[in-house]
Amino acid sequence: MTSHLGRILGALLVFGSLYAGGATIERSVDVTTKEKNPATARRVLLDQAQTQAIEDLVRETLGPERFQKNRAAIQSKVLRLSSRLIPFSKAGNLETTADGHKMSVQVRINVDDLDQLLINQGLYFESDVPPVILPLVAWIDKTDSEQFAWWTTNPNQGLANWSAEFEQVSRREFLKEGFFILAPQQFRFQEAYTEGGFKLGVSDIQKLSAQRQSQVVILGEVQIIAGGATGRELELKLHTLHVPRNRVLGQVGRRVPLEKNAKVGIVSNRLRDVFETVAKDLANQTIEAWQRGAIQSNNYRITVAGSLSPAQIEAFRDGFRTKVREVKTLRERLINSTSTTFEMDSPVAPKDLAQRVSEIPVGSGKMVLKDVLADELRYQFAQ
Repeated sequence: MTSHLGRILGALLVFGSLYAGGATIERSVDVTTKEKNPATARRVLLDQAQTQAIEDLVRETLGPERFQKNRAAIQSKVLRLSSRLIPFSKAGNLETTADGHKMSVQVRINVDDLDQLLINQGLYFESDVPPVILPLVAWIDKTDSEQFAWWTTNPNQGLANWSAEFEQVSRREFLKEGFFILAPQQFRFQEAYTEGGFKLGVSDIQKLSAQRQSQVVILGEVQIIAGGATGRELELKLHTLHVPRNRVLGQVGRRVPLEKNAKVGIVSNRLRDVFETVAKDLANQTIEAWQRGAIQSNNYRITVAGSLSPAQIEAFRDGFRTKVREVKTLRERLINSTSTTFEMDSPVAPKDLAQRVSEIPVGSGKMVLKDVLADELRYQFAQ
């Protein structure tokens, strides 16, 4: 089977341009074989790398327990259709080893198609099993040039105290919604992770979440900045992210004045209230997105040109959702004098929706579809 899979995937080196649609990610896979013949070894290693790349991504997406539980189904229902998942792969230099050969292979995987395949096969989503969440929140005091993050060795005790308090408050608020948040600061996770700097890149986030088997992370920064009536403010910008899907589930932003003469590290009742409010808001958004199956959907935009009244906006939203039942959410994101922009969560892409929503009646007029992009539908109001 592996050899057959490799021949199919290898053909995509030639025809990769035909599979350009959808979001993709690239992985570098190092593989070895005991095969002595160089030509045969190259084929074996390419087969092995392509299969391993897909298996690794499925394992990250589902989690190790669900992956193991569904291994047979993944082999028969996912890997046998892998030819549609890899638009491009590139083999590196073949190196001779004492036992055989080794090679690095760059593999590009269409994650949208993989997600849809997992959904279609009933493997992707278990709404009754909320994920474990890993907080990755950086703390920065811009008024005193100090910073702290649990994954670094920075010893700033004041910011560390606030970080630990927010960690505990978040655990309580998310637990109320059925989510379990890890406590990396309390249990000294930093000792097991020494690779990343203060600023986390995508690969750092993936490594940390994989290390703790956490599909969802809390990302963002809490900053102490100059300003406000008391001279200093606390600015919190946080969001929850589903790492395998790279989907934002919840997002909060607050800016509150710090109490006059407040000492960094001392947790006042007022500060604790701020932490609780932010954590509760983020937990509510996250559970709402999780329960409605937002992870199964993609995020798209709808732009309507023209100045619309609240009644017209409501009529358009109702009319659109009546025609497209698959749309899970449709909400206004930006309203100005020239257009209204909506955000839509849908498992169906805009190009597949276009025919059903070419016109939306709105009062005495209608919204006419003028343009269809990969991630956006554009309408114009007409009488």
